[in-house]
Amino acid sequence: MPERAERVRPGSSRRPISSLPSRRRSPTTARSSSTRWFHRVSSRCRRIPTSRWPGVLASRRQRRRSSVSGVSTSSGTGGVTSCGRTSARTRSSPSKRRPAPLRVPRGPRTTASFRRSTLRRGLENQAVPFLYIGSVGWSTRAWCRRADGFPGERRHPQARPGEATMSRTICESLLDVLAEAGARDIFGVTGDAINPLVEAIRKDDRFRWICVRHEEHAGYAAAAQAELTGKIGVCAGTSGPGALHLINGLYNAQKEGAGVVAITGQVPLAGRGSDFHKEMDLTKVFDDVCDYQAIIDSPSQMPRMAEIAVQRSLTERVVTRIELPADIIGKEIASEHFTRPLVYALPRCAPEAAELARAAEIINAGKRVTLFCGIGCREAREQVLALAEKLGAPIANTLRAKDIFDYTDGPVVGMTGLIGNPAGFHAVFDCDVLLMLGTDFPYEEFLPDGRPIIQVDRDVNRIGRRAPVSLGLVGDVGATLDALDPLVKKGNSGKFRDNLIEMRDKWLGHMEAQADLRRTDEPLHPQLFARAISDRAAHDAFFAVDVGECTIWAARQMSMAGGRRMAGGFNHGSLGCGLPVALGAAAVDPSRQVWALCGDGGFGMSMNDFVTAVRYEWPIKVIVFNNSELAFVKMEMEVSGLPRNAEATGLVNPDFAMYAKACGGEGVRVEHATDIVPAIEQALASTKPFIIDAIVSSGELTMPPHIKMEQVWGFGITKVQEAIMGLEGDHSVWQEGRDEFMATLR
Repeated sequence: MPERAERVRPGSSRRPISSLPSRRRSPTTARSSSTRWFHRVSSRCRRIPTSRWPGVLASRRQRRRSSVSGVSTSSGTGGVTSCGRTSARTRSSPSKRRPAPLRVPRGPRTTASFRRSTLRRGLENQAVPFLYIGSVGWSTRAWCRRADGFPGERRHPQARPGEATMSRTICESLLDVLAEAGARDIFGVTGDAINPLVEAIRKDDRFRWICVRHEEHAGYAAAAQAELTGKIGVCAGTSGPGALHLINGLYNAQKEGAGVVAITGQVPLAGRGSDFHKEMDLTKVFDDVCDYQAIIDSPSQMPRMAEIAVQRSLTERVVTRIELPADIIGKEIASEHFTRPLVYALPRCAPEAAELARAAEIINAGKRVTLFCGIGCREAREQVLALAEKLGAPIANTLRAKDIFDYTDGPVVGMTGLIGNPAGFHAVFDCDVLLMLGTDFPYEEFLPDGRPIIQVDRDVNRIGRRAPVSLGLVGDVGATLDALDPLVKKGNSGKFRDNLIEMRDKWLGHMEAQADLRRTDEPLHPQLFARAISDRAAHDAFFAVDVGECTIWAARQMSMAGGRRMAGGFNHGSLGCGLPVALGAAAVDPSRQVWALCGDGGFGMSMNDFVTAVRYEWPIKVIVFNNSELAFVKMEMEVSGLPRNAEATGLVNPDFAMYAKACGGEGVRVEHATDIVPAIEQALASTKPFIIDAIVSSGELTMPPHIKMEQVWGFGITKVQEAIMGLEGDHSVWQEGRDEFMATLR
């Protein structure tokens, strides 16, 4: 067989083998024939389009058969010459663009048989092999069948023993972890840094990307979902400003104890420290609001770091963040061997027996015992009612526990604090033993001083930080009361409780009179709307309550008996939370009746996301208490002795009903008492998002259950200053004073 002349590409620096010294190379450095074959073929493949690879193999086999018989052949039309390039006379037309050639990276040498079988297996099956440099040398990433053309549907290969696979991207791995935690909806505004994540969500039927109009609202909505479902809520924002906008919504989640995972983009790693476009140190920015931050700087950190973040949000009910740089987010992970199952709930725990005995001793010595209950009693409602019945004790509750305990439950006397009632205030302040269950009530001036306080909470950091406690018990409220109940004796607080119930019923009668629809004075009283909605809403309705006076009307006029739920910014206190919280609840179950109770100040901050409800066809109902001012802030000024400041608290509002129609929803403006019920019934019958623009009085006073002398003094000083302003020519002060006076009389 004649020996073929060695060919060297023109311009190449490589010397022909024939020009090298004739000294034989040592066996340790010599390449086997299969090794040389692999490198020759792989080098050719780097110069040949992927669509021509099967032809390369066929042409090479034909040449080998021809060389044995001594016959020289060349390729046919569109074929390849002996050097592996298209011949001049068969080259494709210049007008037809050839696909880009596949570049196969060079990697460390492994056994020649494995490299040869890897390449041959792909070519013989008409599949395009992708090669990558892994920790174990050359490995196949995936095989894309070309039955209907390239590319095909990717199949996840089975890993060989000791062989890593790169079949999952960072985004896909992250979505797997979120799905295991029960997440379905991801609220956010997309951007360049997280576009690969949004694309992965589009391809994954387990998830739904919900596009809101502001990232802050994504945080609110995710927190609402977490509260309703008991799982996690997920929100996302791109790098820089997109991530910053999440902050306020995430603080609301933190304050409300909602487990939320925030996914943020970040500038490329290569651009860090160079004042890159939108670059900022997000780790410092989110340090206070997040209990854990997973900064993904390498694909090798996934899915382990994501699992840690999701696990903490799921079980500890905290806010965590996952940061994905723009040049990392699209990469594939080398291995998922670190994947572990998530834990969905922490075990119920109770205090030690000695501590329970001490608590029982304090309770049994009391004559006026009060149970003060918060959100931590949600899973222990029956135990609380049973203990109250045994002790003959009243139950006072916080605002967040209003949808746990209702006045129809018997010993429930209601709330204390600025928006509470006299019975709730005296139940807490006049008791001789206060049992605080699952609450971190923030207003210490409404807690008793110098009397025994027992606080039960699963978070040790909350014990004793509002008032000095006699005994702190760390544990779940339900488990603690189950263990405590056999140790307490039948109490004799019945008389104390009965007096408070009588005080409660008198106050409830006063609230009912304030909401009487026969009060037709105009501007209308806001209580009329709140009570009318409460009487006609579904038994399992969800109420998203914004911040401001609307919170007071919801707390005092609305019943949460049955399966109703209520959420809002009760601890964070941020205006504008009502509508996005309603969006989060509607996304959980669009068939559930969802109401958003907003003031005109709060709704004005979030009204741009009303179109989100229209887009996703969520028939939420929004009532806007429109008094053209920040009424609660004005009241705070007056109590502090500051005069009215219309420039600071006055508002100019649009017609919210017309705005609803412009967005594609429905709405009605209500200015007369006779139109209140028809408007509510119209909203309930509508299948579109609906806004009730309720024109209410700005002079309605929200009296606290207990008025201090300094508050009276401050209010009096304010009115004197306002009278002077009126004498000096500010006639709007007289109109404001008239509205307040008439609202009080009616």
